[in-house]
Amino acid sequence: MDPNCLRTNNPFLPSLASVSAEIRPNVDAIIELVPVLAVSLMEFARYYAGVLVNQYNKRTSDQNSQYVVLCILDVQLNQLFGHFRQAVQDDAVAARLVGAVLYQALGKTPHCDDQSIFLGLSYKLRGSEKYAAAARIFPSGHEPVGATFGREFAQLIYGRTSNDVVMLGTSKLMAIGLYTEANIRGILFGEEFTDEDRARVEARCADHDQKTNREVQEYWRRNPTSGL
Repeated sequence: MDPNCLRTNNPFLPSLASVSAEIRPNVDAIIELVPVLAVSLMEFARYYAGVLVNQYNKRTSDQNSQYVVLCILDVQLNQLFGHFRQAVQDDAVAARLVGAVLYQALGKTPHCDDQSIFLGLSYKLRGSEKYAAAARIFPSGHEPVGATFGREFAQLIYGRTSNDVVMLGTSKLMAIGLYTEANIRGILFGEEFTDEDRARVEARCADHDQKTNREVQEYWRRNPTSGL
């Protein structure tokens, strides 16, 4: 399949053809960008998953490494939903547009079920619906995207979900979010991500990593039997 062409069997496209005339131009414009969005988001997901595996556990299995890629993609799709919702002012249409991007990227539709969430298998679920389900099933009060991705990172890279590694995984949402935002805005609005922008993002992420490291070390001090 040519990655620059829409999958002809994308199940979300027929229903998007019948949206109201008011939002039709925005929906059509987004549909044209679905292939490039899918390719670009997957490229970053693969790159950043490689960064995480190399930094934290080079012995992570190939299967788990691929799940890390997909979990990063889910975070990106959740962020993309916010842009689509703003563009079309309709949650259902925005969700179908995100579904179209997911299907373009993977040839799969979003999937979420409560049992997988309850069993700690959210990393096997695709799409952003799992975040709302996790918040409903485990109402901890924590931000659901960060809490879910933190657990997925901990399970896949460390094989455990102790607070220190979940905290570490959750902290990676900043980098994913900042780079994804620049990526999405570049595609949707043609905004350039300059060297100065990149330097600011890198500095902000470095400061955040230092803060997280201090928090993890404080956790170890209070829980001496824990440790990476």
